[in-house]
Amino acid sequence: MTSAARTHVEALAGTIGARGSCTPEEARGHAYCAHTLSGMGYAAHTESFRAPLSVWMPYALASGLALLAAFLFYTQGGAGALAGAALMLLVVSSTFLQLAHRDNALRWLLPTGESRNVWAQCASAQAATRTVVFVAHVDTHRHAWVMSGSGPFLLLRTLSTLAPAAYIGLLLVCFVRLFTPLPELYPISLVLAALALPVFGLALWPDFTRFVPGANDNASGVAAVLEYAARLRAAPLRSTRVIFLFTGCEEVGAFGAAAFARRHPEHSDADYLVVDNIGGRDTHPHFLLSETLLTALRPDPALLAVAERVAAEHASRPIMSRHLQASFTDLTPLALAGRRAIAFVSYRASDGMIPDWHQPTDIVARMDWDAYVRAREYVWSVLQALAERS
Repeated sequence: MTSAARTHVEALAGTIGARGSCTPEEARGHAYCAHTLSGMGYAAHTESFRAPLSVWMPYALASGLALLAAFLFYTQGGAGALAGAALMLLVVSSTFLQLAHRDNALRWLLPTGESRNVWAQCASAQAATRTVVFVAHVDTHRHAWVMSGSGPFLLLRTLSTLAPAAYIGLLLVCFVRLFTPLPELYPISLVLAALALPVFGLALWPDFTRFVPGANDNASGVAAVLEYAARLRAAPLRSTRVIFLFTGCEEVGAFGAAAFARRHPEHSDADYLVVDNIGGRDTHPHFLLSETLLTALRPDPALLAVAERVAAEHASRPIMSRHLQASFTDLTPLALAGRRAIAFVSYRASDGMIPDWHQPTDIVARMDWDAYVRAREYVWSVLQALAERS
């Protein structure tokens, strides 16, 4: 039941290997998807877009500017307070916009590259009354220590909360100093700068590491969607049109899904099923109840109800739900664009983590094919349930 999936994962994570956002290897991954779809008889479309090269660099830049503001405040008197207030106003506004997946000044200062989406469409056997879009990202992340286990990830979540608060505090300290030179402001500025320092180090470090092979994240999702394409080519759904979308630059901010939503308003009424990380060792399928960076973004209630009902029908093999904190999938930009979407990710029950998440060990040999099949068939059952509603 997994021979085709093994071929796809080996081609992506083995032959091509690490597929960093906006790299030639990411382009080869998309070319593989397009070639495979064309071989099935589909018309494969490729659409380019530009995106930042790093998800970490905006936060490294924000914390670096905060440290500079604290230095100027501490050493340059009133002029330093004025410069610090200006810098922190930029940092605070841009950080919150970045967390909300919105354009901001921090992005303007950083380099961009070219990426792409690949998609194809399977027409329904009769007149289509519903459209379902499967979404899987092709690119892979850099090695990130803060995602190596539950402890480091808790540190990331904690700093993600404390850092914006520290930036606001430093802005207020600089602002107050413009009107009154209270001596207590200086030790407060040092404490706030101390909170920014570890964020600077942890956010800067990943961009000096290598991209990971990404067998589970997310060659597994790509393989599943390619398998769905093969099944539907042989037996299209009666009145449900299905689109297979392979996105780029998910790992640096889910820019591929956002680009597709902008470019295809004709699919604004579609149901989007995001498939991400479904082959990790000792994992169980989950559907996400929310994704939170700044605010919680939730799946479409109707899709959630279908996912819950189908999960109950698979009671012999546990299918669970969870909230995703301090991270995101392609669901986030789709929800922000007003699209009906839900995401499926597999987690370990022991610690609630994705195995080998953004680690060099995310290789083909670490794939759990039983876990992959459970997740693949669960998502397929969700599609069938949606098609029945048509």
